[in-house]
Amino acid sequence: MRVKRAKTGEVNGGHPQPRAQKPREYPTKGALGTNAMPKYQKGDYLRVELLSGVPGSSMSIWIYVDHCDDKHAIVFGTVDTEPSDWFGNSLKSGTKVAVAYGQVREHRQSW
Repeated sequence: MRVKRAKTGEVNGGHPQPRAQKPREYPTKGALGTNAMPKYQKGDYLRVELLSGVPGSSMSIWIYVDHCDDKHAIVFGTVDTEPSDWFGNSLKSGTKVAVAYGQVREHRQSW
């Protein structure tokens, strides 16, 4: 009896080989066009997650968007909430920050 193998690159007794995942790509301004709108606008509010470096430990803060860089997937803004003492004096309301798009958990557009 012959066994047919799927054309998915199976080897070693029919077990599929893991496929390499492509890195996440963000569109650049050139790819979107010259008049493309950035992902986040000045005045928008974003809730971002900050990681402490300790597994399972994070906190969220709200920032007010100043501008963003779609090419590098970074948003620049100002902390709009009074964070807990989790970061000590290093982070407080009014602090300028740069945050990766991947850290954004909620987006509220300005009117």
